[in-house]
Amino acid sequence: MRSNVSLRSWPGGRVTPGALGRKFTWQGRGVRFAQPRAEHSTERKRACRTGGAVRLALAMYLWCATTALAQSSERQPAGSDSNAVSAIVGTWRGHSTCAITASACHDEINIYRIARIAGLLSRVSVMGSKIVSGDTIVMGTEDWTYDARSHALASLDGRFRLIMSGNQLQGALTVNGTVFRRIYLEREH
Repeated sequence: MRSNVSLRSWPGGRVTPGALGRKFTWQGRGVRFAQPRAEHSTERKRACRTGGAVRLALAMYLWCATTALAQSSERQPAGSDSNAVSAIVGTWRGHSTCAITASACHDEINIYRIARIAGLLSRVSVMGSKIVSGDTIVMGTEDWTYDARSHALASLDGRFRLIMSGNQLQGALTVNGTVFRRIYLEREH
């Protein structure tokens, strides 16, 4: 009677049945174990593939869940009015002056356009421009945060911080902990 066990043969050894069909021991110069082919090749490979897929699915689920939780704190509830962000939205014009006189900085005329970001409660998009020789030059657009309680508008990296008081925004651009530029803006009607 043939067994469905694959064994590697070593010269000078003998085969003794271990657990009747599950394992065979090879005695001679060392001890070897071999399992039946079906168990060894198909079921074991399937178990390895399934285990890897389960781990990958679990990792993806955990990543999605943590990302959703992080964003849910900023999400605006459906149907709610964001009056707090509405207070800051609009076009603001004014000027900025250099706080450090011995630098390459120049005083500027500025325009800041602030728009709400759909679905986010405390974030706004700020596009900063300057007027040079009558032409408007866009300096950049970034997402900033607005805190309605303190009326503070700040860039995500913390360099810009402006405080709203009525129809005025005043603040500064800070570089390496030093105030580099003072900003004074008024709401355009």
